[in-house]
Amino acid sequence: MNLPLLGAAWLVLGPLVTADPTRRDPRQLSPARLLLAGALLGIATLYNLKAGILLPVLGLLLLLQARWRGLGQGLVLTLGLLLPWGLTALLFWHAGALEDLIFWNFLLNFKYMDAGVPLWLIDFRRGILYGFPRLLLFLLATSVLWVAAGAALRSPPPDRPARRGVYGIGLWLALSFVPVCMGGRLYGHYFLQLLPPLAVLAAGPLARLYGRPARPVDGATPARRRLLPVAAAIGLLLPVLGLTAA
Repeated sequence: MNLPLLGAAWLVLGPLVTADPTRRDPRQLSPARLLLAGALLGIATLYNLKAGILLPVLGLLLLLQARWRGLGQGLVLTLGLLLPWGLTALLFWHAGALEDLIFWNFLLNFKYMDAGVPLWLIDFRRGILYGFPRLLLFLLATSVLWVAAGAALRSPPPDRPARRGVYGIGLWLALSFVPVCMGGRLYGHYFLQLLPPLAVLAAGPLARLYGRPARPVDGATPARRRLLPVAAAIGLLLPVLGLTAA
């Protein structure tokens, strides 16, 4: 799911919000590029419907960038998303299994969510302690990424398109919590959906921390600049060590 999801995000966001203004060219958003981005997003939703949360984020950024033209671009993006689903539906219809496609991908999903446990419910009599412990463990394991992502949102680029892109990725991350928390189960693999926007947001501050581009972290003393990369590396190993132990 995440590989085509990131491909779709890169195809749309790259020409709009890259931090290097010389490489920013909205004219690169041709209908063919938008159709490809939509198709990749559609493939991601074939793996998991929750990936579709990226569509309104990209649509909003296109609308802010080009107003009415952005609306048309969003429609092309949506058409691209529908192409893999149309092909899949055609194949299932040809196999006489269209009803199965609808049931297993849509109807059953909604029933499964409705039968879930509310995130805030803690019922020791039934042994239910679902959402919060798993959520806290995930946040702890990825704490370095969250600190770096927070730094990106707190100090966005001064250039408006790039700043808009940072906030857009932040919105993508925030909206991704909605499908992750639906049903209140919060199994470990649910959190995989949060990793693409989280990693993209964290990349800039972590790159500066490791000297690419070569400029010091704002307000950091020489000793702190030496310790921070070591601490970050240790923190980034937490999920690897935890999952290996589990």
